[in-house]
Amino acid sequence: MSLPNFQEMMLPALQAFNRVPCAKIPEIEKNVAKALNLSREQKSELLPSGGETTLHNRTAWAVFDLFQAGLLQRIKRGTYAISDSGKALLEQKPEKITRDFLKQYPSFVDFINRSRQNRTEMPQRQQDILDEIDPETQLDSAVNRLNDKLHTDLLEELKRVDPIYFERIILDLFKAMNYGEGKMTSKSHDGGIDGTIYEDVLGLSQIYMQAKRYAGNKVNEKEIQNFVGALGSSEVSKGVFVTTSFFDDRARKKAADATKKGMIIRLIDGEELTKLMIKHDIGVRTMRKVEIKIVDAAYFMSGDE
Repeated sequence: MSLPNFQEMMLPALQAFNRVPCAKIPEIEKNVAKALNLSREQKSELLPSGGETTLHNRTAWAVFDLFQAGLLQRIKRGTYAISDSGKALLEQKPEKITRDFLKQYPSFVDFINRSRQNRTEMPQRQQDILDEIDPETQLDSAVNRLNDKLHTDLLEELKRVDPIYFERIILDLFKAMNYGEGKMTSKSHDGGIDGTIYEDVLGLSQIYMQAKRYAGNKVNEKEIQNFVGALGSSEVSKGVFVTTSFFDDRARKKAADATKKGMIIRLIDGEELTKLMIKHDIGVRTMRKVEIKIVDAAYFMSGDE
């Protein structure tokens, strides 16, 4: 079951503040979880970044918006209390509190207008959608979209490179993955093998490599059979078959059957290839790094009297 969004946490958060003179966000978070009857799994769910729980993050954003609307007041560092406006609202027994609901408060409207100054060219509906999502989720979504585009762009580049250079890229990748130096096989005597990868820097153990730069065709059973045959006629029992495309089901079965007979055949398709290249910085570079800072609640708690 998905965790309620941060807007659904606004009302229980405000109600929790109404029951105590003042409180910090971690205390309110517990009350919100109880009010929403959250399971242990929901309470322990982490953000994609892994830095904190989703519950804590969304509670914090709920408190932030309530504060911007003037329904909460800051008492001291990291500590909030319900305001007279907040108490008056609860007396009206609202069914829920949302960002649209908070727009009846001038201070919140001013806050929204300031927030939108940097996205004045964005269509209104898109602005409204963003307003419904907490910033942490927006950031994670943007990162995911950028990563998806990177995978797509990288795969397109791989499909365009010269086949010989593609083989060189694969050898560079395995070197970056801490394998030993590799070498390409002469095209006139490759016997279905494009290169040799050494498992160690001394070259005591070898892996044969086949690389197919396909734009659309899937790797079929016959190609895997030829690769297995090339390994069978040598003293090498390990092989890696890499493609920018996919392997059909019969090709995967052929590789699995060879593995059962004592060989080790590893298949790497286009999707996994781009993941490995990005992970090991092959064919990609860092454009910029963004550092996100949050309040260190433990620091402020240690300063309480």
